[in-house]
Amino acid sequence: MKVAILTLGSRGDVQPYIALAREMIKNGHEVVICTGATFQRFIEENKVSFHPAATDLMAIMESEEGRDILNGKRFSPFKIMKFSKEKIAPSYRKSRK
Repeated sequence: MKVAILTLGSRGDVQPYIALAREMIKNGHEVVICTGATFQRFIEENKVSFHPAATDLMAIMESEEGRDILNGKRFSPFKIMKFSKEKIAPSYRKSRK
């Protein structure tokens, strides 16, 4: 069976899927994890195939603007919606084509 796993987030969101993928590979399945490029090396070091997601959520969260929003400096629903629309939503549009 061919399996694609999509996850966006931090290492804590990605790491469990690596463990799952490794077990599935041991059982003869083909597995690819699709996530931000930040985790490519980590995934491939664990002998799992990687495919980049259009958005690297970790890179966004580590940007100055992302840190400001996460730390509450820009906690305005309108600013968060604008940030999401500009930085995150385009990846969903690309993946649906």
